[in-house]
Amino acid sequence: MFDQAFDCLKKATEASVQLQHEMLGKWLSFWPTNGAASGLGATFPVQQIQQRWTDTIGDLLKRQRDVFETSFKLGIENIERAFKLGEAKSPEELRGKTIEMWQQCLESVRKTNEIQMREFHAATEKWLNLLAKPVGV
Repeated sequence: MFDQAFDCLKKATEASVQLQHEMLGKWLSFWPTNGAASGLGATFPVQQIQQRWTDTIGDLLKRQRDVFETSFKLGIENIERAFKLGEAKSPEELRGKTIEMWQQCLESVRKTNEIQMREFHAATEKWLNLLAKPVGV
C-alpha cells in the first residue's frame, strides 16, 4: 500500500518537474537573445530595464534625502524658536512671540507637506513613465 502511494507521489513529482521545465523553456523563448551574440549590437532588454530602474530609484532616493534634510532643517529652526520663548520679558511679549512661533511652525508644516506632495507627484509620474516606456527606447 505504501509502495503504491510513493509510486503515485513519485510520478506526480516527476510530472510537475517536467511541466515546470517546459514552462520555463516556453517563457525563455519569448525573450530575444543577446544582441551581441546575434550581431545586432543591442543590449539585452532585461539589462535596459534594470538600468532604468536603477537610475529611477537612485534619483528618487536622492530626492527623498533632500526632502528629509529640508524637513529636518525646518524642525531644528522650530525648536530654536521654542527655546527663544523663554527670553520674553513680559506676558505680552511672550504672547506675541508664541503667536509668531506658532505661525512659523504652521508655515514650516505647510512647506514640508507641499514638498512631499510635489515629490510624490514627481515620483508617481516617473514610475508611470518608466512602466509605459517601451524597452529598447
